[in-house]
Amino acid sequence: MAKFDMFRNQTDFQTFASGETIFRQGDPRTFMFVVNEGEVEIRLGDKIVEVVEPGGIFGEMAMIDGQPRTATAIARSDCKLFPVDQKRFQFL
Repeated sequence: MAKFDMFRNQTDFQTFASGETIFRQGDPRTFMFVVNEGEVEIRLGDKIVEVVEPGGIFGEMAMIDGQPRTATAIARSDCKLFPVDQKRFQFL
């Protein structure tokens, strides 16, 4: 899993409460996310396929291929996430 500690000091975070849906399978892409605090479950249906921890990223595939989301992301705990839009993504 890639670590993106360079985002730790950013101020434009989004917060999600435990159990809150961040995005759903089939949603259009808008951002990928870097986890600053908390954990995020990536699900295919009811199956958890990954747990993303602080410093990890998720949602990047939709940024790469431009297709709708292939999985659902749910906050496993209260989360503080840094959204990365297409412009920032291309900079990386």
